[in-house]
Amino acid sequence: MNSLRRGVSGLIIKDQSLLLIKREKAPYKNRWTLPGGKIEINESIDDAIKREILEEVGLIVNVYQPVVIQIIKKYNYVLYTKVCYIVKEEIPQEKIEFQYFQIRDFFLMEKRKFTPDLQIISKTLLESI
Repeated sequence: MNSLRRGVSGLIIKDQSLLLIKREKAPYKNRWTLPGGKIEINESIDDAIKREILEEVGLIVNVYQPVVIQIIKKYNYVLYTKVCYIVKEEIPQEKIEFQYFQIRDFFLMEKRKFTPDLQIISKTLLESI
């Protein structure tokens, strides 16, 4: 069996809104999800989250516990998601569509607009802060 590929994402709240990006690639192209990506060789989970968020949405963040670990067997992938707090805003390096969604509205939206389990993962982390 091949080893699992590893990825990260970060949950960021600003003014009672949740930051999401629109996926540009399969799987789940055009669905909203948390910013994140693949972990590079010899990179820690926290460092990968910080790098991906800076690249995608131009935010310097601090990363905190707890972590939600999601194993996606279909894609041989493990995803680590943590809560992040904004330290500084910069210009994104990538041209990815992103948007803040009011938390109360986010949980009322259709699940098919998001990557699988996004609302469950977000709720779990929001309850921890």
